[in-house]
Amino acid sequence: MFDDTLVVQSAVSAFNNSALFAPAFLWNAILAIPLFAIAYFYGNVFLEKLGWNTSNSAKRDSIVLVALIMIWTVLFGGNYDTLRDTTSVLPMVTAFILFTSSYFITSHMRDVKLPKITDKKWARFGILLTVLAMIGVSDLHTWWGPILQIGAVLFGLLLGKHYKFTPSPIVGALIVMMIATTALLMQPEYFRFGQLGNLTIVHLGFVMLVGALFAATISANMMKPAEKIHHSAYVKLKWLARFMCLLGCVLFVMTESVPVFLGTTFLFWGMFAMSVWHANKTPENLVQKLFALTVISFGIVSGITTIAALGIIILQRISAKQVWSELKFLL
Repeated sequence: MFDDTLVVQSAVSAFNNSALFAPAFLWNAILAIPLFAIAYFYGNVFLEKLGWNTSNSAKRDSIVLVALIMIWTVLFGGNYDTLRDTTSVLPMVTAFILFTSSYFITSHMRDVKLPKITDKKWARFGILLTVLAMIGVSDLHTWWGPILQIGAVLFGLLLGKHYKFTPSPIVGALIVMMIATTALLMQPEYFRFGQLGNLTIVHLGFVMLVGALFAATISANMMKPAEKIHHSAYVKLKWLARFMCLLGCVLFVMTESVPVFLGTTFLFWGMFAMSVWHANKTPENLVQKLFALTVISFGIVSGITTIAALGIIILQRISAKQVWSELKFLL
């Protein structure tokens, strides 16, 4: 009863279970509202001084976004004692995030001019060695942990030098965000959502919001308005799609299942794709607006305030003032 290990485990479990009913990620976002306001009014002025412009903003936004996800994965690494199960696929999941992130960054930075210090071989080697050391230290729970993580990054760097991750940097960043969101749902205790117990409707609602916005952005990027569906048939199909999406959301709240989450995201994609295809025309900068909202939502749910601020800057850059009135046709 008074065993030290038992007392500590009970205290940790009680603390983490309590944390589940206090969504810290949401309160952090609310407390960061002054920062978001500064980002909205002055963020683009700051980025313009760093060389952001209309021709390179999409690429730079995406690279910074993926780099922050990669850093987040590395810095949150190592706390395997928080896992509720002794066996986990988490090392493979984090390695996959690091692989896709390094692959994306390398493939889209091949034509980016780096600081002059990187022209020296010793500087490039030192930077690479430091980064790999940090990545290796992030997974020391087994002897093969550092090998897996470092190997994933090196493999991503190798592929990125020869092949593009995706033609569009926005689509590539969306894919990395979706992988990270799925990992967050798979191991909520590891990524500081809490340990043990069930996630609340707030946690699950924001995760599903990221999935729905991801589906909307992908569908807007893939589909073009063509007025191909007869209006009466479209109305019936739209209500059917709404019902299926609602059913998927309810099932996701009940099960917290990753397959259900991915399936519901696919249902949202089908509904949004049908809306875009049926439309006569779509609002200007539709993809960019949806991408910005996805970035904001992911930044909030992951607790990475900088990413949420970046999404707000993107939204302000394209002068999105009546977002809801322009995007409600998707629903």
